[in-house]
Amino acid sequence: MGIRLGFRKKQHGQITIMTAIMMTTFFLFFAFVINTGMLVNAKINLQNAADMAAYSGAAVQARQLTLLSYFNYEMRRQYKKFLFRYYVMGNLAQDTMYEPDQTGPRQWIPNLQNPTANYNVPAVCIIFNNKDNYCRLSTLGKISVPPASPLDAIQSTLRTQLQRLEGIREKNCLSIGVTNKFVLGMWLWNTDPTFESYESVMSQRDRDILDVVRALASGLGLIPREMILKRRVQTLDYYLNFPPRTGLTKSVVDSIGGEGDTAARERIIQAFKSAYDTLGPNTFDDNTIVMDEIMAKRQINLRPVNVNFDAYAVDFQLDRPDSSNARDCIAQPVPFTVKANIPVGFRKDPAYLTYYAVRLKAKAKILFSPFGDMELTAYAAAKPFGSRIAPNILDSSEFIRPARDGRICQNTSLDCTGFVPNLPVKEADSPVRGWNENDVLQAMFNLFRNNGGTDGATGGGTQVRIDAQAMAKAYQGAMVPNPFEAGKYNIINDFNADQFVNNFGAGQYRSVWAPLISTDELAQGVNPDDIMKDAIDQLTAPAVLNPDSPTVFDQNFKDLLKRGINGYLARLRQGGGTDDAGVGEGFNVARLVNPFNTRPESGASTRINLPPVIMMNTADQVKSSWSYVKDASLQIAGRTGYSVKFVSFRMLFNPSGATSNGTDTWTNPPEAMDANMEQELQRIAH
Repeated sequence: MGIRLGFRKKQHGQITIMTAIMMTTFFLFFAFVINTGMLVNAKINLQNAADMAAYSGAAVQARQLTLLSYFNYEMRRQYKKFLFRYYVMGNLAQDTMYEPDQTGPRQWIPNLQNPTANYNVPAVCIIFNNKDNYCRLSTLGKISVPPASPLDAIQSTLRTQLQRLEGIREKNCLSIGVTNKFVLGMWLWNTDPTFESYESVMSQRDRDILDVVRALASGLGLIPREMILKRRVQTLDYYLNFPPRTGLTKSVVDSIGGEGDTAARERIIQAFKSAYDTLGPNTFDDNTIVMDEIMAKRQINLRPVNVNFDAYAVDFQLDRPDSSNARDCIAQPVPFTVKANIPVGFRKDPAYLTYYAVRLKAKAKILFSPFGDMELTAYAAAKPFGSRIAPNILDSSEFIRPARDGRICQNTSLDCTGFVPNLPVKEADSPVRGWNENDVLQAMFNLFRNNGGTDGATGGGTQVRIDAQAMAKAYQGAMVPNPFEAGKYNIINDFNADQFVNNFGAGQYRSVWAPLISTDELAQGVNPDDIMKDAIDQLTAPAVLNPDSPTVFDQNFKDLLKRGINGYLARLRQGGGTDDAGVGEGFNVARLVNPFNTRPESGASTRINLPPVIMMNTADQVKSSWSYVKDASLQIAGRTGYSVKFVSFRMLFNPSGATSNGTDTWTNPPEAMDANMEQELQRIAH
């Protein structure tokens, strides 16, 4: 019996099905790995881009804060310039200015031979000939005119001539007082550095006085200079507080510069472009990249420090006439009561933290994604750190001192009590001392001493040369950083050559973009011609006893000052403004001078040499910003200004202990722009 062999039907090809299932599985695993890798890579790239955006935005803020701190210190320097004029230049005629090696408070005695005539405050009195020093006299005596004798024709003629001479003497005596008051008034209020806008509307007498004192009072006065610096600070403040924007795309950012002041929008532009360029064109669709700024509406709150004070000039006023109508001229210090709330600086309110945070969204191109391009989101935050604008406790009491006595004026019932301008100088100084110290004033006086030495050199001799170059160098010396300011201010400098930062060129100045008024404000109708209006309107004439005493501060003086500031602003628009070094400023560009160097006309750089008790001379004193670094060489070299660091959202939402002193709290946490962001930020913060 035979056996039949064969195969069942429809059993071939089973391995193909198994192979297909295995290949599909392998492909899905492969696609999953590829998708996961691409997704992780896209997420990392997006987070890197968000980090770059946050860092770039905070870097713009850091630079703006650094410039703010420089301008804030420049306002303090301008106050020192006025103090030098008031304490030193205005009192060169006093005996006590020439007494070396004196310590303790200054006794403001014009003549050491008459110590009872103590003004107790600096009082401006200008002389032009050391052999005719009327400033050391308390009374300029009248000419003795004999009584009339109708029977003696010769005596009558002599008497008439003596009376005419007495009239000339009285007029000249009164002119001395007018000159002193004019100089002090210009040191405070001058709005025209060249005086050209004044001459056409001044009386002949005032023009004659102007010709005499032009060199002494050249340049802007304290109040106009401080007002202009204040406006530049307020522009930088506007830039820092520019409102946050959302929905930023490439097309929006490309057009944002045309909306107004580009400098105000620099933070937005730099942050977005840093993220956009970091992402590149391959992984993300350019049209899907969207950035939102996560910030409070206010990033900084600057509180102005305003001062009011009394500054004094020696006026010569006529006493009661005798029987022949001759009168003594009596010297008395009269106060200029400055009630303009002069801005001398700003302090940063610790309740406001400056930071920058972003949300970055984009659709990633995933090769095997069944859902198409996937939208990813990343968050990042950073903040400026490491420096300061001014001490948080800074107030007006640092810039003035009370007069030492109650009724301080001599030969008059005028009450001169009030506050006198001043500043601390030494390391552990107080406003009561400061510029009122003998050794401080001696060092400042030596800036003028004509002994052939360099700035600050000491030596014998009492001759003083006052010319334009001597004054320019003396002003720079007077405005040097003082030991009292160490660690309290951010002072622009080039100590210890830094390969990353070089502030000054060969001319020893730095040009800075800081418009007097931003283009956004100009578009809103802010008028730069009003910059001094309120301050000038508050001007009051100095007190005088005798109504017959002439004064340049008449009803037209305010109009004169307004005329001057309008002319100066017109020159600023053309780049023809001036700073202390005579360098042209512009409406939008300011120039900061190296505070440690003189700037002679040759342009050469010479380090100011003053005693260390009144001048910081070393980098470790000046470069005190963010110096707590592990690298010893970097720590020794020091740093100036603000840097940037990344911060967590936990820190931004937890204000306790977040400020530099670790005790104050701030009140401007991030504001969520939508519900999703709020939920996501809460998860990030926890």
